[in-house]
Formats: sequence, C-alpha cells, structure tokens
Amino acid sequence: EDMDTDRIAPLAEEPVPNMPARGYSYRYTIQRTPRRPSASGRWRRFLITAFILTIGGGMLFGWRVRSVEVSGTTMTSSGAIRDAVLAEVQRSGWMGFMPRVQMLLLHPRSIAEGLRQQFNLADVTVHRRINGTLRVVVTEPTIAAILIPPGEGTPLLIGETGLSLGPVPDA
Repeated sequence: EDMDTDRIAPLAEEPVPNMPARGYSYRYTIQRTPRRPSASGRWRRFLITAFILTIGGGMLFGWRVRSVEVSGTTMTSSGAIRDAVLAEVQRSGWMGFMPRVQMLLLHPRSIAEGLRQQFNLADVTVHRRINGTLRVVVTEPTIAAILIPPGEGTPLLIGETGLSLGPVPDA
C-alpha cells in the first residue's frame, strides 16, 4: 500500500486486554488520512463528465423526428396515417416544457395503439431509426365481405370480426 510513515498516529492509548497489571502496552492503529485527488485526476474526472453530458445532451436534444415512413397500406391513406403520427408527436410536451419531437421521449407503443384505434387497423408497429425517421408498418384487417345496401346506399367493407371497415375505396 502507498502509505507514508508520517501518517501513522495512535488512535487510542488504552491497555491491551488480558495483559498483566504491572505493565501497560499501548495499541497503535494506522490511520489513513484522506488525500486530495491530484490535479490530473480532477481534470480526468471533469473531462469524462463533460463528455458524457455532451453526448447525452446531444442525443436528448438533437435526435429529433425528421420524417415518417408508412408502409403496408392498401385501403387506408398513408398520408392520413403520416399526419396522425406527426400530430401525436407534436401534441404535448414532456413534463410540460420539453417537446416530444425528441426521439428518446417518444413512446412507439402508445403511437401504435392510437393509430390502431383511430384507423381500425389489425396491427401497427412503430420503429425509431437513428437518422430521425419513424417507420410505421401497418397491417390492415382482412376483408370478409362487401355489403351492398339496397337502393342508392354506399357499399361497405365488412371485416372478419363482422365490423364495418368503411366504404369501398374508389379504384
């Protein structure tokens, strides 16, 4: 160990137990005094902390949503899905002050669940890409039937669950 001999100091001068009464023996303990970190150690700690804060801050404040890619749509408009994703991303801030356009603050599952409910989709997955792109992969429900109402009514698509999927899109 790297202790100096001038740092040895008696902590307590008390008799050692089980010693004869005519002679006293004193117990000395080595006390380690705290050292100040060297200047190079302080600089090293400062530089490591500054590096971590710079990288973390850059990821948090610089990694923004730049574009939205939508794939897997046939009946639903990919533009409508893209607009809904952008509206959700820009909707509210995190803790009231930080915009949610930061990629690290987005919750892909909540965006996917909102799209699934809004557009009546079978499955939606949202992926974050390092280049600032949100990739939305959509699986639309399977069409089981087309309901043609009597008279001048609009034909409707019926899904496997028996629910209406909306009007038949123009081809």
